[in-house]
Amino acid sequence: MATTGGFTGKTLFVDLTRRTIESRSTGNETDLRMWVGCSGLGLHMLSKMIHKGMDPLAPESPMIIMTGPLTGTQVPQSSSWAVVNLRQQAAFHPGLSFGHGYFGARLKHAGWDGIVVTGVSSTPVYLWIDDDKVELKDATPYWGQSTVNTNMKIREDLGDMQGISVACIGPGSEKLLAGGCLRSDLAYSAGTAAPGTLCGTKKLKAIAVRGTKQVPLAHPEEFRKAAEDWRTMQWNHKVTPDQHNKTGMPDPQKRNRYQNPAGRSNPIKNMSDYGGSEGGSGENWPLKPVGSYNCEMACHYETTIPSGPFAGLHVVGYSGNIMGSMHGLQDKTISMGLTAYLDDLGLHESEVPSAIAMVMEAYNNGRLTKEQCNGLDLTWGDDNYKNILELLDMTMERQGIGALIAQGIVATAHVLGLDDMAVHIKGSGFHGQYQINHPAMLFATIVASGGGPRWEVSNRLFLSEGEPDLGYEAPLDPRDPSYSEIAPKAIYDGQKKKTWEDNLGVCYFAMQGYAGIFDIETRALRAATGWDDFMPDEGMLSGERFVNLQRLVSLYLGYTPDRDYDVGKRLMEPVASGPGKGRELKPYFDQWRNQYYHLLGWSPETGAPSREALRKVGLTQYTVGK
Repeated sequence: MATTGGFTGKTLFVDLTRRTIESRSTGNETDLRMWVGCSGLGLHMLSKMIHKGMDPLAPESPMIIMTGPLTGTQVPQSSSWAVVNLRQQAAFHPGLSFGHGYFGARLKHAGWDGIVVTGVSSTPVYLWIDDDKVELKDATPYWGQSTVNTNMKIREDLGDMQGISVACIGPGSEKLLAGGCLRSDLAYSAGTAAPGTLCGTKKLKAIAVRGTKQVPLAHPEEFRKAAEDWRTMQWNHKVTPDQHNKTGMPDPQKRNRYQNPAGRSNPIKNMSDYGGSEGGSGENWPLKPVGSYNCEMACHYETTIPSGPFAGLHVVGYSGNIMGSMHGLQDKTISMGLTAYLDDLGLHESEVPSAIAMVMEAYNNGRLTKEQCNGLDLTWGDDNYKNILELLDMTMERQGIGALIAQGIVATAHVLGLDDMAVHIKGSGFHGQYQINHPAMLFATIVASGGGPRWEVSNRLFLSEGEPDLGYEAPLDPRDPSYSEIAPKAIYDGQKKKTWEDNLGVCYFAMQGYAGIFDIETRALRAATGWDDFMPDEGMLSGERFVNLQRLVSLYLGYTPDRDYDVGKRLMEPVASGPGKGRELKPYFDQWRNQYYHLLGWSPETGAPSREALRKVGLTQYTVGK
């Protein structure tokens, strides 16, 4: 069936070197249906633009932002947009980052499916998209500014504080630190694969967008009904938006009342211990919920820190453990203040913060001296928050040990002889919350992913509800005698589902763990696009196709299967404490890896998909590279 909705059909191509802006077709009918949207279409585009040996930060290295066919529509939480780029860390994997907020929806409402940026500007610029009017504007006044100030000032200068979304980089990306984010709508980061650092090399400070159109729909009334059924399903589910407290944050007493075999404790002190609790200690205070487009879950926040050294600081973001227990901090006012500073710098938690946590552990264990840390006392504890701030500032200026930390966790570990303490996956820092308690979840993150910290398998298979539409009525339990036999197939199934759903343009909180979601999401896709014969099986096949394209790109970039074992030593050791004490991945790894490869039809010797595997997903004639 011809595509008559869901896509605008247009993608912006911006060459910063030549200062040119072109409108091109998003893709032909076959490409749209094969890759669906978001990271699927983005990875397909990237695979045709790269060449062997391309430096991830070279001028010709593309940054691709793509929405999905449901982004900006009536369905719940239709806010997702993806960034696809080559990455510095985990260099043999294509980089995938996801953002939320209003940016993706407004890009679609402006009439664009995506943006492809190449080249390098001679001076700082930002891209201003106002429906069909698109131009590059001078960003010199914003260069050096925090992500919050940049967002506020650009909207103020454009004269519209409410109708414009801004995705921007901070000073960390301008200075080309590892792990730079694109941060949108004040609260949301797309940073898993460091697209902000690539923007820094290109001198692209921000993208601002205002859209006044609607996403075209093939069957509007059918789509309205699917969106209504989707929202009803969410609210009737056992873990739903109403099971949040009045702050908008997940209420542990409600969301965790269903047994979670993995346990919920947080890693502490560079994952040397795993007995931390979520949230930290100290007083509770009101948080104003901040949601994304069509989002009722509102898992981000806006608040003013009420006490402590950061009292009075207004912050917007996500209350996850970014700068906190991993750094030996307990006071949540201090943790939130440091996290806000990191967000202002525009840095992802997987690189610079992870390297700092590693350096702190080495200092506390006597592996590094005070002199090696430039005179800083890095003893664990809330009293030393000022020294963590100073270490961040030294990193920004590449002074002393900060010059190492700026390169990321693996580079820092190699120079300082701390490889055994580096918590990483294939060269990319890893900020895990629950995976280390759950061997199958950790394995999925290591092998069944594009490399690095991004989940590509439904975490509901491990954490709470299971995945009923896949036949898993409850989460995998590490204590179950059949656990080791079930895990590889569950990961294979969960990966196909998660990667397919990632490409729709909807937040995964609206899709994971819901019984009947396959029917509703494909109904919505059919009504949006006009693909009237698109069924759940085709969605799962598209997920497997995406996984195979990731592997083809990785092989093209020089990936070999032995890199599956390029994992921080700590991730393979038995868990030292907490609910998962004694659990470890190492005894299962080879068995699960071989079974997982077998299910995909990949060679364990070369890592390459077999011809039959490629035939199954329609990629026998597919070529990667220019």
